[in-house]
Amino acid sequence: LAFCFMNKVMALKTRWEEGHAFAWWEFQMAFILQCLRSTATNDDRDVCDVLWFPTGGGKTEAYLLLMSSVLFSRRLNKGGLQFNDGLAFFTRYTLRALKHDQFKRLVGTICACEIVRKEDLNVEDKKEQPGKSFSIGMWVGQDATPNRIEDAISEPERVRVIKHCPSCGELLRPNKESVTTKCENTTTCDIGRELGVLPLYVVDEQIYDVVPSVIIGTVDKFVQIVRRPNDAR
Repeated sequence: LAFCFMNKVMALKTRWEEGHAFAWWEFQMAFILQCLRSTATNDDRDVCDVLWFPTGGGKTEAYLLLMSSVLFSRRLNKGGLQFNDGLAFFTRYTLRALKHDQFKRLVGTICACEIVRKEDLNVEDKKEQPGKSFSIGMWVGQDATPNRIEDAISEPERVRVIKHCPSCGELLRPNKESVTTKCENTTTCDIGRELGVLPLYVVDEQIYDVVPSVIIGTVDKFVQIVRRPNDAR
């Protein structure tokens, strides 16, 4: 079932980015079939797989395929998609340019995951409390994003780490009061119509409070696990 949800996510994301139907590449299918069982069951913890493929060969999509499937399977194992599952993935990058590029693609994937998740909920579960959505956090230094909510309120543009909606491409609007980013296209945009506010957090205090499904960060930021263990635990 998680595999089916994953395909729906990638079909939706590909339509947003490429404008055509999603199609598997052979190595992506091989990679997902090789890794899916051990990742879902936590077997083979003593094995480290190194994925190498030429630039443009589809490595990132292969990783996003696996990530999407695991996000759904973890919740299904808890009893359903309405159950909060906390943090599932840490993604670490050393170069900021690469991090921002990957972050844009990750945000689109998480938004697609959340739309697919909400489509599968029944009427009662659709009235769920905030915090149960699939979400993503950007955990980097204060030179890139605010560490505190009060700083984000005074500089709302710093919260808009991606400027255009992953679905429709329209300009995103930062909300100063709630420290969120919103797509206001509610007519032709899947994200604007189904989600409105993007499930992404870039302020440290938000990340500590919400605990996103996926966190993307830099090596130096991981020092906070030692410096501020009560927040970062």
